Amino acid sequence: MYEEMQKALIALIILGVVGGVVKLYMDYQAKLLENLWQKRLEAYTKFVKLTSLFPQYPFHNQVNWQDVLQLSIGFRDWYFEGNGIVISRYFREMYFDLQKYIVAALSADRVNNKIRLNDLEYEDLRKRCSKLRTLMAKELDSREHPIWFRFRKQKEA
Repeated sequence: MYEEMQKALIALIILGVVGGVVKLYMDYQAKLLENLWQKRLEAYTKFVKLTSLFPQYPFHNQVNWQDVLQLSIGFRDWYFEGNGIVISRYFREMYFDLQKYIVAALSADRVNNKIRLNDLEYEDLRKRCSKLRTLMAKELDSREHPIWFRFRKQKEA
């Protein structure tokens, strides 16, 4: 009887230690995710401001290629000011796709003569910026209701 109690006590101690280690690890991971979310919020807020050159509403195509060059430079500066290390892999891929698209579209003539984007070029860049903004919102979960609200809505359906 005494040996069984001793084994049970040892098992409880081991379980307690393992449980404590697991909890510490989970708390550590939660804190990391919380900090990463906060850093992404700050980074993505700055990026959204940069993309304001291409809003969906109101349509205002007064943008020239010099403006687009400055936007690309602003993106580069944003990336290397520390924001590049907190963005997700998916955002990074779309960001580089956008930068490559801009660089391919730029020409000395377009930039130096401040040639205005035609409506198709403007709309293409607007959509590319919009996709990045949408991805940011999804990653931050900022356009969703709290999780409890989503479950309630699913039950009602």
